[in-house]
Amino acid sequence: MWEARAAEGRQEELLAWADSTLAEMSEHGSCRDAAVYRGGQDRVVVLAHFDGAPEELADPPGELLARPVHQWPFTRISGYGFRPGQAAGGQDPAS
Repeated sequence: MWEARAAEGRQEELLAWADSTLAEMSEHGSCRDAAVYRGGQDRVVVLAHFDGAPEELADPPGELLARPVHQWPFTRISGYGFRPGQAAGGQDPAS
C-alpha cells in the first residue's frame, strides 16, 4: 500500500504520475495488478499486487507532494472477487 498527499492543486498530476509509474512497473516488474484511489485532503492511494516480494513505488517529484510518501508492504492472505451488482457472500442484493 502506497499513500501520498499531493501539494495543493497538484492531485491530478500526482494521480497521473502514479498511473504512469504503475504502467511501467507492470511491464518491467512483478506488479500483477494495481488500483489507484483518490482520497480526501488531496490524497492518492495505491493498492498493488505483486508476484513474489512486493516492490516499492519510486518517490514522485517532490513538487507534487505536501509531505513524504508512506508505504507499507503487506502479505495477501485471502481474496474475494465480487461481480458488479452482487453483495458480499455472492447473494443478489435484491434478495
